[in-house]
Amino acid sequence: MKLTLKRKLTISLLATILMVIFIIIGIQMIMKSYRMTSGKLILEYHESSVLHGLLLSLEKIHIQATQTDTIISNQNYILLKNSINEAKISLQQCKNLISDYHKKSNLELVDSLIVTLENNLKSLNEKGNLPVYFANIFTSVEKGINLIEELSKEVVHEIEEYERKSKTAIIHGRFTVLSLGILLILTMIIIGRIFIRSITKPIDKLLSTTKQIAEGDHNSRVRINSDDEFQSLASSFNTMLDILEDTTVSKQYINNIINNMFDLLMVTDKSGKITIVNKAASRMLNYQQDYLIGKDVRLLFNEIFNKEEGENPFTDLNIYSKIMNEKGHFVRRDNKSIPVLVSCIQLFIENSEEPEGLIIVAHDLTETRELENEIELTRVQGVLAINEAQEMEKMRIASDLHDGLGQMLTAISYSLQNISNHPGPSQKEIQSLIKLINSAIQESKNIAHNLMPMALKDFGLIVALQNLIDRSNELGATFFHFSTYDFNERLDKMLEKAIYRVCQEAICNIQKHAQAQNASLQILKTTDLITIVIEDNGIGFNPDSFDKNGNTNGLGLVSMKERITLFGGNFTLNSAPGKGTEIIIEIPDHKKSIK
Repeated sequence: MKLTLKRKLTISLLATILMVIFIIIGIQMIMKSYRMTSGKLILEYHESSVLHGLLLSLEKIHIQATQTDTIISNQNYILLKNSINEAKISLQQCKNLISDYHKKSNLELVDSLIVTLENNLKSLNEKGNLPVYFANIFTSVEKGINLIEELSKEVVHEIEEYERKSKTAIIHGRFTVLSLGILLILTMIIIGRIFIRSITKPIDKLLSTTKQIAEGDHNSRVRINSDDEFQSLASSFNTMLDILEDTTVSKQYINNIINNMFDLLMVTDKSGKITIVNKAASRMLNYQQDYLIGKDVRLLFNEIFNKEEGENPFTDLNIYSKIMNEKGHFVRRDNKSIPVLVSCIQLFIENSEEPEGLIIVAHDLTETRELENEIELTRVQGVLAINEAQEMEKMRIASDLHDGLGQMLTAISYSLQNISNHPGPSQKEIQSLIKLINSAIQESKNIAHNLMPMALKDFGLIVALQNLIDRSNELGATFFHFSTYDFNERLDKMLEKAIYRVCQEAICNIQKHAQAQNASLQILKTTDLITIVIEDNGIGFNPDSFDKNGNTNGLGLVSMKERITLFGGNFTLNSAPGKGTEIIIEIPDHKKSIK
């Protein structure tokens, strides 16, 4: 079978892909083992947490019973009763969460002990502070504490065991991935060297033959022994040389070829005088072709072209060919520097041992450099805009923490200080403190939801956006309408996150700046396109104000546009002062949807 370059490349790619598949399978097996261990470890941590809560409840009963005087008061009776109820709730949580392979019989014993506590407390309240009931309470509580501590030790032992297994899995996984990675690299190096050698060796022979022909040895031919495309190339090359030997080309035909070349072409004599120049050179340098004929070729470079010929004669073609190959620019007639890619070789005539001149070919890189500069400027502006948007998001989070959660925690601290200064806090003070704590918890949930809504991860884009709209309608002055069409499947996770962040930024901008009474968010999906339309009836603005003048108020819009551009989408903004704002986003759904 003929082993062509295509087949060689295919074999190399298949070998590499096979190694990558092995690595992926290994990583998947490692991750599966690690997830199983991590899941069990998290369950054990939850079990330990609820057991700790039950243990605290029992110890609280024990402390309250210890601090009770000879005659039990109504307040102490209520506190003991509430503590027993808390213990019952914690016990029920333990029953629901503790796995069957633990000693759940201890929980049943604790359940019976709590029932005994309730009966003794009831008898104590009805018949007085009889020593026997106090003794029963202390005994029941201490037994319950011992049982829960025994169960907690068992859970802690399981946690330590799963942590050890998790660390072992990580170590084994790192070693496996490193080994497979090294093996893949070595395989790619070996295959690459073989493949590169099979390409470079024939190329070297072609270059060597070409050099011999350029030096005047027209009888040279390429000799390649292989079964790939280079054999056909060598045969075609040799055939071409045979045809060229038997064919003559007119000067007019050559001139037409030279003048129709896109790149600059110049030919000089031994003294460096230009003898042939094409139209592309005239356009590039802004000189007439006739003017350039007979001029010193050093006219192209600003450091030599003004000197007299006698001061710095053009003597060594070999030196000047090297100098020109190192040049990266030419000088136009108006002294403007042009970036170019230069190739300069010496011209040899048949049966001549000395070079007869230079052949210079140059490609104008002006448009390429301008395009590179525009791309780099766009990239830098995009990065700066994203970084600035991230900093603004950090400032917003810091403000939420300081103004919301921070102030609530400060109020809780002041309340705790006031309570600590009184021997017995009132029920009103306790309820006020509980209300503050619940508010702080809710505020922390709000901040966490703004950072990364769990609904987006668990239920997808539409549910997350609906929650965002509901929260905005509850907290803001603008009422948002939300509608969707044909969203029956999940999108790519990264695309869902990008769309959510863009909608979140748009809603935030409307609430802060638009002064709108109503706004709408519409999102629809066709076969291969996702369209999002966001409108409001607010005060509007001039979209060119931040594009042309660099207004920082537009950084949020720049960040939105950058997110959409990363996915190959289009971002259209329509707004005018007093006429509201409309944003239209179109994103191609190239990636496969997930169920």
